[in-house]
Formats: sequence, structure tokens, C-alpha cells
Amino acid sequence: MSKGGMSANVLLVKKSGERREHLALNDAFEKADKNGEGKLSIDEYYRILQENSISTTKEEIVALLEIADKDHDGFITKEEFLFGQAKEDRLQEQQEKANLAFNVLDRNHDGYITKNEMLQTIKKLTGKQVDAVFERNDENGDGKLSREEFTSMMCKKNKS
Repeated sequence: MSKGGMSANVLLVKKSGERREHLALNDAFEKADKNGEGKLSIDEYYRILQENSISTTKEEIVALLEIADKDHDGFITKEEFLFGQAKEDRLQEQQEKANLAFNVLDRNHDGYITKNEMLQTIKKLTGKQVDAVFERNDENGDGKLSREEFTSMMCKKNKS
């Protein structure tokens, strides 16, 4: 099978998995929303976690609600529930990929990426491009990128 055909198959499998995950989250929301209002109260959220043997306190639910409740109405709507989780999953995936990339670029494993390491590892980048990367992302100006600076750079475009 050609690389293109294999890539298409991987993409189809990934899309299928995302759809199943979305349907499962939707189903969980519907079960939790006993009164059918399209939003979950703290008590409804707490109850569904307890019914699924997930140990938590109401205080933890309140803290979660403060993060997930984008319109600050005291409830988690279906959209906040479904898309908030998807966004969180994407950010975690991006952070994991950034961590893997950092480990490859940090050739001497000292916990930092230098301009030289970046140039040696990513042959397509020019010295000018690497300088621009460091100018924008070397927050403390020490001439190297820490894991935190690199991860922040890699996850910037999808922050909200």
C-alpha cells in the first residue's frame, strides 16, 4: 500500500474513533441531564460521577465547573461538556507531541534546546529562522529554550 493510501486509512480510523468518542460523551451527557434542560447542575454532575463509581467531592465539582462553565451561568451546557473535553484532549495531545519533539531536539539532554541543536536537528531551518524562533520564544533571554518555553511555543496557535 502506498504511503498516501496508508495515511488516508489512518485518518479514517482516527475520524471514526473521534466520532465514537463524541457519541459516548453525548450519551453520558444525556444520561446525566435527567430533567432534559440541556445543561448539568452541580448536583447532576456529581450524581453521574457517583453512579459511575468516580470518587469526587462537591467542592471538586464546583472547581471543575468554574473551568468548564464558559458562560458562567452555573451550569455545564452540552456544548461546554462536549467541546470543552475535546479541546482539553487536543491540548494534552499537543503537549505530549511537544514533549517528544523537545526530547529529539535536546541532543545533549541537558533540559534545554540551543540554536545549534535546533540547526543540527532540523536541517531545513536557516540560521535566520532559528534566530527568529529564539527571539520570539526565549522568554528569559538566556539563549536557549527550556522545556516550558518550547511547549508554550508549540501549543500557542491553539490557545484560547
